[in-house]
Order: sequence, then structure tokens, then C-alpha cells
Amino acid sequence: MSKSFDEMDYKELKELALDFDLGLAGNASKKDLIAALNKYKAEGDEANGIEPEIEEQDTKKPTKPKPMSKAQKARLMKKDLMRKERVLITDNQRSQTPVSVKSVRWGNTGIIGVHTDMIQLGKPWYVRRGALANLRLGQITTQTVNESGMLTSEVLPRYTIQQLDGLNQDQLGKLGAKQAIRDAGTV
Repeated sequence: MSKSFDEMDYKELKELALDFDLGLAGNASKKDLIAALNKYKAEGDEANGIEPEIEEQDTKKPTKPKPMSKAQKARLMKKDLMRKERVLITDNQRSQTPVSVKSVRWGNTGIIGVHTDMIQLGKPWYVRRGALANLRLGQITTQTVNESGMLTSEVLPRYTIQQLDGLNQDQLGKLGAKQAIRDAGTV
């Protein structure tokens, strides 16, 4: 009776993998070799109409990840909300005096703290995720006249938020040079 893959040593497994041309890297672990050979065997058996044998599995219960403490969850949530994203924000509310800078207050008095961010509307800007979440909640009601002449109201999002790619190294260098020139005159 032939050995199972689990009973073979590393050298034998490596030779089999080379014989079957499984394309594994030269430094593949024994576990990787066994998995690749088992997959190859199952595919061959399937192609030949042989049903795979069901092996008995270990009676060990899978270990569950250790639950996070409240402090760990709070730290993780705070890091996520403080991370900045580059976006272009447009205010959908039309007024006679358009505002180009807006303050956004967000957070809570408990875990995260209350924060106020100043954002530039209509211009690419880095904004914290907590402020973006607050902006996404904003709504406006607009009045429109439909085809039959009836006045109807519609609730729309207040802000349009367009995700942008971050600045690359070249753009950061140019921005740094501009800032250095600007700051040179204020010494």
C-alpha cells in the first residue's frame, strides 16, 4: 500500500511536485506541497469519475479569535475615523452667496471626542473619514414642478462627495516647492 502525502518526508513530496509539474516555488513548505498534491489528486480523480474519499477530520473545534476589548475597539474605530481621504465635495444647495469653505462638526463626547474640520468645497481636499460620514448624512429638500404642473418636493443628498486618488510623489514634491516659496516671504 502506498504512503499518504502526510506520511511522506519533504524530499519525497518535492520530487512528486516536480514530477507532476505543479509549478511550486523552490522554497515551498511541506504544508503547501501536501495541499497542492491533494488538489492535483482530487482533480485527477474527478476527471476519471472517481468520487473523492471523505477523510475523518480532527475532532478539535476550530479556535475562535479572541474578542477585542472595548478599549481596543474604540482605538480601532478612532484610527479609522481619523484617517484622511482625498475627495472633491460639491454642495448641492444653491444660494445667492456661494460658500467655498465649510466647517463640519463630528464625533461624540465619549470615545472619539468632538472634532471640527474645515473643508474646501469644489476643490480636491483631504478630509477625515468621520467628517465625510457626517456630510453623507446631510439632506436637502427641493421643490420641483412635474409634467402635470403639480408642485412636488424631493429629498436629495446635500453634498456630492467624489473619491479621488491620493497625491503621488511627484505631485507632493511640486506642492512642497510651492509651499516653500510661499513660506519664504513670511519669515
